[in-house]
Amino acid sequence: MLKDRPEVCIGTDPYHTSSEISEAFYQSFNKTFDTGLNASFSGALVPQAFYLSDPRVSSVMIETRRDLYEDEKDAELLDNFAITSKALKSCLSAAVSSI
Repeated sequence: MLKDRPEVCIGTDPYHTSSEISEAFYQSFNKTFDTGLNASFSGALVPQAFYLSDPRVSSVMIETRRDLYEDEKDAELLDNFAITSKALKSCLSAAVSSI
């Protein structure tokens, strides 16, 4: 069931996501949303040319539970789409600013 999953999941990579980045993103999003760290999704995308070979490349993935902004029966955006979108943007800005 969707409600058993966190509203937002922060996915990380052991090589390409520092603990500082993980913590910044988790703390920022968890102030507004029920947030999981590598649960129910895990991992972060990294271009193959840099994967496990360039520690300068950082990566984090943000998964947002669809029922926060969309009616899953007909794929129509909910009335709160703009509010949810602004809240996600604010969390992202705060996380990036704190690193």
